[in-house]
Amino acid sequence: MKQGEQKTDVFPISFFGRMRIGSAWGLAAIFYLALPVAANAQYGYKINPDDTITITNYTGAGGDVVIPSNIAGRIVSSIGTSAFSQCASLKSVTIPDSVTMLEDHAFYHCTSLTSVITGNGVVSIGDFSLMLCTSLTSVVMGSNVASIGTSAFRECYVLPSITISSNITSIGASAFEHCENLIRTTIPDSVTNMQQRTFYDCDSLKSIVIGNGVTSIGSETFKNCLNLTNAIIGSSVTSIGGDAFNNCQGLINITIPSSVTNIMYRAFANCSGLINAVIGNH
Repeated sequence: MKQGEQKTDVFPISFFGRMRIGSAWGLAAIFYLALPVAANAQYGYKINPDDTITITNYTGAGGDVVIPSNIAGRIVSSIGTSAFSQCASLKSVTIPDSVTMLEDHAFYHCTSLTSVITGNGVVSIGDFSLMLCTSLTSVVMGSNVASIGTSAFRECYVLPSITISSNITSIGASAFEHCENLIRTTIPDSVTNMQQRTFYDCDSLKSIVIGNGVTSIGSETFKNCLNLTNAIIGSSVTSIGGDAFNNCQGLINITIPSSVTNIMYRAFANCSGLINAVIGNH
């Protein structure tokens, strides 16, 4: 099979024709061989230039899916663009350590998906990769994830919390927008930039700790987080974007470090509950 060619794994019927079907050995062999064949037949795939596999589509029954680490003797290295998109029957997915990338829209709009476990090989979660997974309640993110793409978890309405890997350097715009049940999270020191609308309209978010590596907070990052009461901003932040905390009506305490030199228009507008603001040494 040529590189880049897509294939759905099937076992040649001629092989079974040469077996002694009437014997116990023949029946046992058919049963044994059919198991991995049936499992792999759920996946369409392509062979990459490095001789690894990208899964391109899924035709299985859904439920609790454990993605194989190899297909046809080749390592599965990525979940391709829209591979599981709109798979309404998918309940949970476990991704092996061999996979390094979830490409754009990989699990987009899987409305019954409740749990995702990514292996420690995953370094990139693509744009829109888990957007509109409206039943998602649990995400176990591998320790080596370095980037979360634009709108990656957007509109995962019931997701209550997420632990962001300490190796992450980039969180895309609107990554957690409209995660209405998200209560708390911590941005690690490894992150340098929070893009616009990262947590926009997360109206259950109560507290946020922004690590010391972050240098800028984008526009509308926490806008309409109505129940946000405490925000701790890391010591390296120099800029807070326009409307960054607009309409955070429950915000009581905010600590802004002396490193901040630029607070844009309406950054704290409509924060009607704000009682205590500590700015630098003042």
